[in-house]
Amino acid sequence: MAELKKFLKDPVFYIPALFLVALELLLQSPLYRKILEPNSYAENVNRITEIMKTSRVEPNVLILGTSVAYQGVNMPLLNKLLEKDGIVVQNGASQGAMLETQHSIYRDIKDDLPNIKAVVHVAEIYFPWQARYKLEQANQIMLAQFPRRQVLPLLGEYKFDLSVSDYAFFLFRTLTYKQDLRDLTLSPLDRVKDLGRKWRSASTDYSHINEYEYSLAAYGETREECLENAYRHAKAGTLPLKEGKPISDRHHRQAAIDTCSLASRIPVDDPGAPEWTRLFFSRLSLMHGEMKQDNVKVITLFAPYSDMMPVRDNPDPMDLWVSQLQKIHENRANIVDMRDALDGPENASYFYDILHLNKYGSREFTYLLAERLRELKPVILSQQN
Repeated sequence: MAELKKFLKDPVFYIPALFLVALELLLQSPLYRKILEPNSYAENVNRITEIMKTSRVEPNVLILGTSVAYQGVNMPLLNKLLEKDGIVVQNGASQGAMLETQHSIYRDIKDDLPNIKAVVHVAEIYFPWQARYKLEQANQIMLAQFPRRQVLPLLGEYKFDLSVSDYAFFLFRTLTYKQDLRDLTLSPLDRVKDLGRKWRSASTDYSHINEYEYSLAAYGETREECLENAYRHAKAGTLPLKEGKPISDRHHRQAAIDTCSLASRIPVDDPGAPEWTRLFFSRLSLMHGEMKQDNVKVITLFAPYSDMMPVRDNPDPMDLWVSQLQKIHENRANIVDMRDALDGPENASYFYDILHLNKYGSREFTYLLAERLRELKPVILSQQN
């Protein structure tokens, strides 16, 4: 015991220990969130929820979804188009957000948005086949930004298999922000520059306005052309040109490679598919069920896809969606299918990569979305579920 006391009083022990405790307390406070790496998963979800809580926009419609909705809707334009209809929209979609993160965002902000009458849930057609019992890393990072008393019970309801390391990740911020701390330590000047750009250009009313001008058309009109040309340019270290000027950059080139490769495989026939789809729709039922309990209408919307996205016709994944949504909503589901809304000869020019719209596609989709929401005005403004 005497040796233990001597060790505890030794500066070799207590100075590092005090430093770690002080660091943990700093990370547990809201202060560190202000300097998270811009556009990281952690920073993104913090910024989105903060903007929704403090924005001058007072919405009666909330959009939830992933990067498809985050990048795909031009919010200032949408609210301008719907101004005379009494519909005001805010976007709570977050890049990479699975259902558990979307649900957590809704729970976190719903008390701060008392006028919400409808949620437009922008769904991903193949999400049901991607549900799993283990937490995916990006969503674990995003979920760790919310109060533990809110997140951990939700993950239990969603039947996630949480390990001791998962609980430690949620409990200790030195684990939650380990990668962010490493990046900050290695490149502090880059972090300062990134934060400066963020603070200078950030909107206080909307989380994102799509300004990406590059299009998938730079690499071809089919998925095969896209992969072949993008790989060729990557191998040569070059970029496609038009009139002597680059019409892409290395980030866009890599996004084309990643998404075109990803889209080459449809997960519908993966082993275990029936179990994963059952798990997904049980989770979706929890999320939509909570919205219904809050007297909030749910509109499930499927956004436009690139013509390069493979299509499963027999059976169409939409068949499963429709049957399950009708079951969840007792045959009164509001479903809007806009997957083909941007089909045509200009399709590739509307997409940044095979999944995400660029600036021009975002504007086109926003005009079409405004029309559909205008048609649904009686549903949106109704107070009955």
